[in-house]
Amino acid sequence: MDLKSLFGNTGDGVYAIDRNGVIQFWNAAAERIFGCPAAKVVGRPCREILRGRDCAGNRLCREHCSVRSQAADGEPICHFEMRTARADGKPIWLDVSVISVPASSNGHAVLVHLFRDVTVSHELESLVRAQSILGNASDDHAVSMLPGDLTARQREVLALIKAGASTAEIAKRLGISPATVRNHIQNIFAKLEVHTRLEAVAYVNGHRL
Repeated sequence: MDLKSLFGNTGDGVYAIDRNGVIQFWNAAAERIFGCPAAKVVGRPCREILRGRDCAGNRLCREHCSVRSQAADGEPICHFEMRTARADGKPIWLDVSVISVPASSNGHAVLVHLFRDVTVSHELESLVRAQSILGNASDDHAVSMLPGDLTARQREVLALIKAGASTAEIAKRLGISPATVRNHIQNIFAKLEVHTRLEAVAYVNGHRL
């Protein structure tokens, strides 16, 4: 596969790794987001460049990577968010999706990572969370009074979003998987005709009685 022709000029950052986690491709958007040219990262283990952590601060990038293990086992890989840093040390948050590309007749299998910078959204979400905690609002009541055809579970998820809970926190609280939480959130967005968590919170606030 000619990765450069496919992803060289995409708006999203893209990098590809081989089965050993060594970076084989790093596009122009990745250079811009990380402030690091391809010449300095191609050929190096991705864990040395990304050094990613999840919302709880746990390491995601390590020698025995869960993403590579899932791909090797043929399991689907859900998109995820990761905290990392630019070359200048500035922290950033990325939303990452992974595509497993099988080996061609003249090449090797690679894992293509597509990512975008969602730092601003994370910062705004943290602000909303802090305001919700300080305000000590009755989120369950506000959500229960919303119009529309939200299911009971969707109202639970929305109340937790309003309280500032992350996807992982909602999953733990309700005893469901993060992927199921994301599906509920997408359905909530569609029913409320919003596109982000902040818009959903604003919608709830706008219907508070």
